[in-house]
Amino acid sequence: MSCLSASERVNENRHPLKLATPPPHHGSRKTDALLTEASRPAKIRRTLRALSFLIAFATLAAAAYWFAPLFLTKELPPRTLTVRPRKIESVLHEIGAISASLERPVLTSFAGEITWRADDGLLVEKGDPVVTFESKLLQDDIELRDRDLGDRQDAVRLAEDAIATTRKKYAHLIRQKKLNLQKALLDLKKAVDFPLPDDLKDVQLTHDSAELDRKQQQVQTDAMAELTKRGFNSEAALRKQQLALANAKVESARTKTLLDLTQQGTTPALIEVAKLAVADARKLLNVTIFNRKADLATGRAALELSRMSFANFERDLSRRKQRLESATVRAPIKGRVIFQAIFKGSDKNRSPIQVGETRPEGSDLCTLLDTSSLIISLWINEMDIGNVHLNQRAKVFLPALPDLSFEAEVSEIAVTAQDKNIALSSLALRRSGEAFVNVVRVKMTFIGLNDDIKNRIRVGFTVDVKLDLGVGGSALSVPWQSIGYSNEGTPYAEVYKAGKLEHRELKLGRSDNANVEILSGLASGESVADRSKAAIPYRDDSTTASEKDAPSPSRPISQAEIHR
Repeated sequence: MSCLSASERVNENRHPLKLATPPPHHGSRKTDALLTEASRPAKIRRTLRALSFLIAFATLAAAAYWFAPLFLTKELPPRTLTVRPRKIESVLHEIGAISASLERPVLTSFAGEITWRADDGLLVEKGDPVVTFESKLLQDDIELRDRDLGDRQDAVRLAEDAIATTRKKYAHLIRQKKLNLQKALLDLKKAVDFPLPDDLKDVQLTHDSAELDRKQQQVQTDAMAELTKRGFNSEAALRKQQLALANAKVESARTKTLLDLTQQGTTPALIEVAKLAVADARKLLNVTIFNRKADLATGRAALELSRMSFANFERDLSRRKQRLESATVRAPIKGRVIFQAIFKGSDKNRSPIQVGETRPEGSDLCTLLDTSSLIISLWINEMDIGNVHLNQRAKVFLPALPDLSFEAEVSEIAVTAQDKNIALSSLALRRSGEAFVNVVRVKMTFIGLNDDIKNRIRVGFTVDVKLDLGVGGSALSVPWQSIGYSNEGTPYAEVYKAGKLEHRELKLGRSDNANVEILSGLASGESVADRSKAAIPYRDDSTTASEKDAPSPSRPISQAEIHR
């Protein structure tokens, strides 16, 4: 029986495998030593292999480090220009162009297909046609509307005649109704006042006269009856007399009845009937007057509508006629018609208009040039514009007329300056190393230009202008292409010294088209980088090269000069 304690039994239950592990013995140490000795050659081989890989990698890295420069292209130094005294020209030499004193674009207020255009360069007077659009449909529509305009005018006339007829009609009706009312009033008055003394006397006299006539006929009848009885008269004469007596009796009875009625007077019923007749006549008169007002108001409304319809139709017809008139585009001023390239949907599609093309309303068609007065347009650097003033004289040369020279004077100086590199973005200019140059537009007019020479000069001719600035002499300077400008507008140059570029801020003085005076920042003999030709290999600047950089009328303008 086991003699383990309770705690030992618990530990035994918790770790049942611990009791199953055999106790160590001295033979296992020898076994480990033998195994270690047997694996030692393999470890040495693995260590040697790793070491050889590391040595080979280090050898390749060293070879790449030493031999790589042999396969790389050596960076060339920048092209430099020498700081030295140069002659600053007192004559400002600029290239300009001939333009008309007045250039008037011609726009269209009509949209459609072009059917005719004037000859390019044709001299036209104000109001002469220059472009015609297709307008057949509009002409047909205007002809139809002209006929419809006559119908609407007839409608207005008929409405006016209807109002006049209504007035005449109701004037007659109202006059008739008034007469009926007056008659009814007279009948009422007669009924109320009946009988008047004169009426009673008249009826009494009439009755007395009828009674006397009856008596007379009775006497004559009796006498004739006696004579007939004795044979002195015929039966026919007696009967005739008897008929006359009967008529006399009837007339006497009638006048007796009238006398009795007249003596009795008018009854209340008859007076009421007369009053009703008056009221009815007055009502008919008022109804007639109201109907006249209503019919006249209706007629006036119809007339107003007809007039409005006629006016609107006439106004619309006038607008259509004006639109038809605008189908023929006329010259707003006197000048020459120039069908220059115009925009047709995009800035990449520009060409003169042609017959058969369709142009939208408000688009441009051509340009009218007033060539009676020619001017010279040119751009002058902001550093030189201070020496330019109005009425300043200049010598002018035209490459198209090489044997002639002209004189001109400054007639206009713009109040604002513009960036000459405006076509490029600022980022593109910085990447290309171009300087931001502001220029001011100047206009000049010819002096003493006769008509023969004026007819030989064409708008767009290149002009070589030489303005005498009144300053000159020699000064420490560099060519313009070595000058750059910071974002704040400060001029600077990059001095090439000991294979490195050193940034120098400058203070500039006088200048001409080729060179600019250095007041501070550079010393004579120093080399500055040529910013316009940074990729050209290094070479020292010389007097001959500098003079070649200066512009002259006999050679084309370089790219650097264009940026200046």
